Amino acid sequence: MEMKSKGYNFDSFGYCTVISVLAKLGLTREANYCIGEMVRNGIGLDLVAYNTLFNVYCREGKLENAFGLANELQKCGMESDQYTHTILVDGMCRSGDMDGAERHLKLMEMKGFKSNFVASNCLLNGLCQAMKVFGRMEYKDDFTYSCKAKQFFAAARLIKTSLIEDVKVLKSAQKATVFGLRSTGYKREASQLQSAITVAKYTRY
Repeated sequence: MEMKSKGYNFDSFGYCTVISVLAKLGLTREANYCIGEMVRNGIGLDLVAYNTLFNVYCREGKLENAFGLANELQKCGMESDQYTHTILVDGMCRSGDMDGAERHLKLMEMKGFKSNFVASNCLLNGLCQAMKVFGRMEYKDDFTYSCKAKQFFAAARLIKTSLIEDVKVLKSAQKATVFGLRSTGYKREASQLQSAITVAKYTRY
């Protein structure tokens, strides 16, 4: 605002840079104000601007707004890119919608986007966080154990797919998933995943 008072004019890139920084700092109220200023000044939205807005909505947990914006993007005739979908995957992980994030990762593959390091690890990190929550639960029943096993299987599938496509997966996520399968009694599945990790490690050399 100080720059604006001195007569500087912001273009789309300038606004997006400021909005992105504000969103990363958690200053979503200020980011939304800048978005309003951008629209009021009649600056057209390009894909970079849309991705910046996606990022703000997802960080606020407003997934409904984010997906509404995705529909608006499509109506404008613009194609979303891999970064757009990665932001949405991360947003769903932040809100705890692991199933939705996994489905969206599959949608990315159907659209021709290969699994990428950022999107895959967002989902794996989200799954691992959900597992930590389970570990802190005082009371557990068959249903909660079943949910935990489902999360480990989802993580294992994702890791295997990433390894096949030569997408890097954080070692911490690999170890957590192998350990999780073993701790829930799925030792064979844990061994299969460990073997896949070992084979992928040596075939890269």
